[in-house]
Amino acid sequence: MKKSEDNVTAEIIKEIKKTKLTYAVQTEKLNSAISKSLKSNKSKQGGDGGCIPDLVFTFKHENETWFGFIENKNGKDNMEKLDDDGFIKNHNNDGKLAYKNVISKYALNGAYYYARNSYNDTDYKNYLIIGVCGYEDGFKKYKHIVNTYILTPETGGVAAKFKDFSNLSFLYPENLKATMKEIALVHLTDEQKEKIKEQSEKSIDGALTTLNQQMRDELGIDAKWRINIVVAMILAGIGDKNYNITPLKIEDLKGSEEADSTDADIILRKINALLKHRKLPTDKADQIKDEIKRTIKYNQEFNQVRDSGETVLKTTYREIKTNILPFAENKMLDFSGAVYNRVTDWMGLADDEKNDVVLTPRYVVDLMVGLTRVDMNSYVWDFALGSGGFLISAMNVAIKDAKDKIKDPDEYKRKERSIGLTPKD
Repeated sequence: MKKSEDNVTAEIIKEIKKTKLTYAVQTEKLNSAISKSLKSNKSKQGGDGGCIPDLVFTFKHENETWFGFIENKNGKDNMEKLDDDGFIKNHNNDGKLAYKNVISKYALNGAYYYARNSYNDTDYKNYLIIGVCGYEDGFKKYKHIVNTYILTPETGGVAAKFKDFSNLSFLYPENLKATMKEIALVHLTDEQKEKIKEQSEKSIDGALTTLNQQMRDELGIDAKWRINIVVAMILAGIGDKNYNITPLKIEDLKGSEEADSTDADIILRKINALLKHRKLPTDKADQIKDEIKRTIKYNQEFNQVRDSGETVLKTTYREIKTNILPFAENKMLDFSGAVYNRVTDWMGLADDEKNDVVLTPRYVVDLMVGLTRVDMNSYVWDFALGSGGFLISAMNVAIKDAKDKIKDPDEYKRKERSIGLTPKD
């Protein structure tokens, strides 16, 4: 008897039970933040009913929380659709999401859609993307193909190929540690990294342009305040795991008019906590805080609840949290440089024709790093640090050198963590 997609799901549920991992089937809740993301995005058919993955699971590894999305299909041809560069392709040529003919049709594309949304919508940044296809072989025996990808900040926030299996045994308790060691060594090709950089730079530029239009047309924010507001939102939203400073949540902004409890006050407290632990010189930190406070605290209209039910600050933060801040997690992107390049175009600067502050093009940065022969043991010092583009490029080269030369996963992980630290760190 020919198997169906339900049969595939039933078999995979048996497999997931063997892993001893915490899991949920379809609409069952596993994590409130992940559930909220699934509910708030369109279904894989493009409808408004929210996302319903076949299976979701979670586990912890080295103090990092991982989530896995599994989508099941019947038939080997329904595993994945890739683009010319080998990435999972979820968009049509016009840039719009291809719900019915791709995301809902192919197992890996559906799982990637769920993982990518969760990556953007939540503070969780480590995902396993798993597609399962059942099929009959030439002897009428029913088998499974299990293809896996990972999505992390190290992969630039896109799916990177891991391995193909016939079941979920790689997640069994006795195998999980070894699996995670292998995952730590997964990396993209140089060509794929370059493609991600190009796509990311284009995407963040488009997102910032859209933000500027929204701030001007919808929110009525004068040009002289926009840059300060964006800087404030980014500082409040990035957090710092090293000091247990959590990123500002959208729901933390409640539009209160009580003293010291306005949306501006809440944003300023997050910024104060971050700057304190970053140990900036006092005069520099005070200058940043005073400038931001002058913008968001003393412009009363930014803290008044509008007809939409939100303050200007909350609506702006929602846009930045959803569409801008995810790029900060992309370790292949010069995030601060990309933001700087775009926001300085938002308003005319004094003596604009004399202003020659221009960031070095990335291809020149990469060339100069190559000429200096940076490797995993290099100490890099940028005497004219601007956006940090040279240091980011050097760090990427050093990490790649370590990945190519160090075969022991634990040794590589230690080396990777040491890259980018200064001697006093």
